[in-house]
Amino acid sequence: MMLREGFGCLRRGWLDKHGGPENAQRVAPHQEPPAYIAKRCDGCRWLKHCQTHPEAAHDVSLLNGTNAKTHNNLREIGIETLQHITELSPAELRAVKGIKTTAEAHHAQARAWVTGQPIWFDAMPDALRSGGWMFDIETIPTMTYPAELVVWSIGWGNPSDDYTVVVVAPRYAGESYESDGLTIHAVRDVHSAWRRMHSAVEADNTPIYHWTSFDRSGMKATAEPEVYAAMESRLHDLHSTVNKMMRFPAMGTSIKTIGRYLGFEWAGYDSFMQAYLDYRAWLTRGSLPHLTQAAQYQIDDVKALVHLWRYLMQTAPSQ
Repeated sequence: MMLREGFGCLRRGWLDKHGGPENAQRVAPHQEPPAYIAKRCDGCRWLKHCQTHPEAAHDVSLLNGTNAKTHNNLREIGIETLQHITELSPAELRAVKGIKTTAEAHHAQARAWVTGQPIWFDAMPDALRSGGWMFDIETIPTMTYPAELVVWSIGWGNPSDDYTVVVVAPRYAGESYESDGLTIHAVRDVHSAWRRMHSAVEADNTPIYHWTSFDRSGMKATAEPEVYAAMESRLHDLHSTVNKMMRFPAMGTSIKTIGRYLGFEWAGYDSFMQAYLDYRAWLTRGSLPHLTQAAQYQIDDVKALVHLWRYLMQTAPSQ
């Protein structure tokens, strides 16, 4: 219990006091607290250093999709760390209150953290091998309730590195721009944006991938019914599929978290709010650099999906 409650902050204090790992090891090597990684470490500037520590312990709170109640249930029976979980079988883990059908997935993630490697625990669906299209949407941030979904940008692409971004901008409707191999189209409304995407992907019948149900819901809510119906059967939530077959040693399952773990980097920033502000700056001032920055962010989310798909093709276990 003391490890869980104290060592994370003690180690951060030790590193802060001495100006980082190298200096701390030089001036106070015998004062080094053990590395103990927990969910609350997310955002700490020393997290990557602690993750490379060969004897780092990993708290059960690192299991994605679990809550404090489940963590307490584990601790009550003496399971404090992910190492403890790896010493159980999935069947034994399933007996813990709060863990039933997710036992295999949680066991895989525990092994992923302990080994520092992604762990497959189920076969990859054959449908993924056919390739396909990836898409992502950007929406206007809103504080209203219920939230109104307003799509201002749609980006799509495929493993052939054919990428397009469409932005909703009545003032500039009909204009197109090229930036570093990326095509950006301005259209008068979101219906026009979805029709343009449909025209681009309708030539084949391959899957259209997205990350979480948000993008699918966004399409259903803002595309014309006939346009949504034309693409609906091809939509594939890659987030759901990945979560059903493998786990990464990472905090969370956002595409940014997984993409970065796999070595993908966003070319500029990775902030949806900054992208929206750049989009607004282009709308009001006609500043093309702002548009290209917003579009680059949009398409990097799509490229991250392509990067992940390629990783899956390279590493999927043979069936």
